[in-house]
Amino acid sequence: MRRKKIWLGLFLACAIVAGGNAQAAKLEQLKDVNVTDDFDLGPTSFSVEANPGESVTKSLVVTNRKGFDQEFIISAEDFQGSDDPNQTVLLQGGKIGRYSAKDWVHLEMDKFTIKHGERQFFDVTINVPKEADAGDHYVSVLASAAPKVEQQESRIDSKPNVVITSRVGALFFIRVKGKTVEDGSLQSFKANRFWYEKPPVSFKIVSKNEGTVRLQPSGKIVIKNMFGAIVDSVEIKPFNVLRESMRGLDVNWENQKFLVGRYTANLELDRGYGGQADMRSVSFWLMPWKQLGIGLAALVFFILLVNFMRKRVDVRIGVKKRRR
Repeated sequence: MRRKKIWLGLFLACAIVAGGNAQAAKLEQLKDVNVTDDFDLGPTSFSVEANPGESVTKSLVVTNRKGFDQEFIISAEDFQGSDDPNQTVLLQGGKIGRYSAKDWVHLEMDKFTIKHGERQFFDVTINVPKEADAGDHYVSVLASAAPKVEQQESRIDSKPNVVITSRVGALFFIRVKGKTVEDGSLQSFKANRFWYEKPPVSFKIVSKNEGTVRLQPSGKIVIKNMFGAIVDSVEIKPFNVLRESMRGLDVNWENQKFLVGRYTANLELDRGYGGQADMRSVSFWLMPWKQLGIGLAALVFFILLVNFMRKRVDVRIGVKKRRR
């Protein structure tokens, strides 16, 4: 009797585990999926907060839109910020990142094949070491389409077969709880030109993070004319600045109105912590020279026409006086 209970318990445990794995690694067939010769991985980012020694599990899904059966390879790779404002995220390849979390990742699946229109769900577990430093750590989970060899046309001068690969990734921003530092500032705010014919006007914001956690600055740009009146405003949604890095953000101001003269863009950027904000201003000119040229030409033509008509009138009046 005791042996039967033991075997029954083992059977139930295996069934529960198998059921849990089946639920996590779920395969789903979608209807009417267009062939776009690509695939999708989602969600594209996760914000994870955990204590040292804690584990957190998130679910990812790969959708095949290639039009044929495709094998996918799942892997983990460190990433980090950059000192170059023009480079948002730097994938580290086989290298260990400054704030590595690659060794913390456990993938439920590292390889699978799915048909067109199918999507594969799988879990990613982050096991934070007990000795992990407080602050942000970064890792990306990448889905790569297994290399497909494209056959060249059969010709004497044909080149060797070409191996085509593609991959997409999900970014994991992992904040380990503990004593952290929030410290950042606005480095610069500029327009890319001093003079524009008409909008859009392009601005460049450079923000620096000198702390140990990711910052998400946000704010707005208020556009004023030469008389100080507000013409328009542009919202700046929160953007990521990774720890100990710089981030450049391009912002365009679109406006369909006819505008001419000197304008000032006033930036107010919340640093993303403690209610602190930085303010900067930059001036630029809007001179729609084509429209102004057409208007000036029309004005000159009108003045010449008025003078011509006036002379004709004067001539007629002079002729009439002579006849009298």
